[in-house]
Amino acid sequence: MIRVEDQAASLRRMAQVLHSPQSFAFVGGRAAGTTTLVAELGTALAQQQNAQVALFDAHPVRALVRRMARHELETLDKVIQHQLPLDAAVASLSDNLVLVGFHARPRLLAELHLALAHRLEGEFTALVRDLNYLLFDVPAAELALAGIADDVIVVLSPDHDCLTEVYAQIKRLAGEYGQRRFNVLLNRVHTLAEARLWFARLSAVAGQYLSVSLRWVGYVPEDHWAKRAAILRTTTVQSFPDSETAAAISQLAARLPQWSTRSGSVPDLFNRLCEATRLNGPPPSDLT
Repeated sequence: MIRVEDQAASLRRMAQVLHSPQSFAFVGGRAAGTTTLVAELGTALAQQQNAQVALFDAHPVRALVRRMARHELETLDKVIQHQLPLDAAVASLSDNLVLVGFHARPRLLAELHLALAHRLEGEFTALVRDLNYLLFDVPAAELALAGIADDVIVVLSPDHDCLTEVYAQIKRLAGEYGQRRFNVLLNRVHTLAEARLWFARLSAVAGQYLSVSLRWVGYVPEDHWAKRAAILRTTTVQSFPDSETAAAISQLAARLPQWSTRSGSVPDLFNRLCEATRLNGPPPSDLT
């Protein structure tokens, strides 16, 4: 006989799945402007689409936090080290936009003991329960978060080094995490023709050596207003809405829901991140 509390717990889990936000991981070359795009798209989704959004800065250098946060913010690394509440790494940027300092060294995630992992999973689930979108700014060296996200957006700029770096990331995500579908967003290009050319180059090399599917989702033009916004620690969507970048970002934000290929899998995302880190790193006993 099923107890009433068991039925209630089951219903709560079902409700979480039904209302799970979509998670999008952004990866790209070092000069691709990935962090800028995460900041711009998150702002546009919150401001123009009236969506509930969280931005996750998973970089050790905390570029997104340094750009967007208005006060000191802890990282997930510090939260784990000092057993702080997850809220210590969360900042509210507006009524419907939050920023999370989500970088943690793989070693800490791999060695995370069960009680702390359970607490952080609960706090993470509570944080994202009512959100629509999670945008992850993922470093090239630590791709586990992109490996478990619902969808991956590859940011490519018109540069041969960036092309090489992006190809390497796609190869790792396919080989280590089984990711097969990638959305490709061109950034800092001068024309649509240039954007199409570089997408074709990436598609050609990926199609020759990898069993993956690449989908074009659009481009953002080279624009000095984007650089100005970065220096001023704001976004073009907020401060320069008439710029080319802001116009392109607004169009992309309106279409972002169409990029998703999988249903939300957020309820256990934190635990899956820890598990993925263990799978693709040395055993905890070997770590010093």
